[in-house]
Amino acid sequence: MKKIMSSKILMRTAVAVALLFVSGCYDDTEVLEQLESQEARLLALERQCTEMNTNIVSLQQIVAALQDNDFVTNVAPITEGGKIIGYTLTFSKSGAVTIYHGQDGKDGVDGKDGADGKDGQDGADGSTPVVGLRQDTDGAWYWTLNGEWLLDDQRAKVMALGIDGKDGQNGKDGKDGKDGQDGQDGQDGQNGKDGKDGANGKDGQNGSDGKDGSDGKNGVTPQLKIEGGVWYISYNNGSTWTYVGQATGANGANGANGKNGANGRNGVTVFRDVQVFPDYVLLVLPNGTQIKCPKEQTFTVSFDPSGDTLFVQPHNPYEIKYTIQSSADTVYVDAIVTKNLTVSIDRKTKLTGTIMVTPGSSVDEAEKLTVFVCDDKKLLTKSFGVKFKNVQ
Repeated sequence: MKKIMSSKILMRTAVAVALLFVSGCYDDTEVLEQLESQEARLLALERQCTEMNTNIVSLQQIVAALQDNDFVTNVAPITEGGKIIGYTLTFSKSGAVTIYHGQDGKDGVDGKDGADGKDGQDGADGSTPVVGLRQDTDGAWYWTLNGEWLLDDQRAKVMALGIDGKDGQNGKDGKDGKDGQDGQDGQDGQNGKDGKDGANGKDGQNGSDGKDGSDGKNGVTPQLKIEGGVWYISYNNGSTWTYVGQATGANGANGANGKNGANGRNGVTVFRDVQVFPDYVLLVLPNGTQIKCPKEQTFTVSFDPSGDTLFVQPHNPYEIKYTIQSSADTVYVDAIVTKNLTVSIDRKTKLTGTIMVTPGSSVDEAEKLTVFVCDDKKLLTKSFGVKFKNVQ
């Protein structure tokens, strides 16, 4: 980026020096307009490069979060000029990541009439590198560049996320030492002294430790930069840079009565599309790969009546309605009661139903109804005390 700023300074200096040698009536409007246009393009490229590097890091973090079974707890839009240009996704364990999606390119400025002469040749188009991720047959995620595998200096695919190394095998146990020989018995007659106990055999030597498993490969985060109007990429933290392509189109030579400038092309970025749904956020990469980031599941249950005590009459069924909020595919409802009560559950839908409690001829103060509601991750419980209406 420093070289881009240096080129701006040199450009301004060259224009200022040139103006010193021309007559006072020289109209420098065209030169200044071209200079401002060039600066605007450079600033736009700087911003695009910064946002793409942010997206590359965020994409790596998102895939790592999903492999860790993490989920999105909040989605905050990033707006500019009343339009959404990106989002900040906050994960439960992995923290917040920022992503930008492509914006439409602005229309090109109409070309000015060229001086009389032969038609000039068109300048070469600039391009934007397309960085993405793709999962290979080994289950690992690798970086792609312009739809192809990103390869390092050894022509190996550049891994986005590391894989754990395998554990080393345990060493074998050493053999046990031999037992010492028993001492000899004393002679008959006077009681002989007891023979000394044989010395314990030496412990066998411990088996050698198993070798450590080989370290898993570290994931790599590519970096992009623009230098001299050219895109470069690095996959070793900026130690070396590889040419990717032209960032800005070269100017064509002046021709007779130049034609209007062509419309600007749509911006291309790491994320082709971002869609926010009630249960998940969908990220679409330029190669069509879709990454689904699940949101935190809402799981609640409400009851009608909502109090903690049910006032019932002997042998008279008492109805409780329940409503569940959950995005899980399956939800279970169950209930238990104490000895003087009976209970039944009537499920209307996956998330609604009724619980019917019927008391016997008497209830004591310890009578209770307990309801259990669970999905594939959480369990909710609710307990009700049960009393006859005339017992306060």
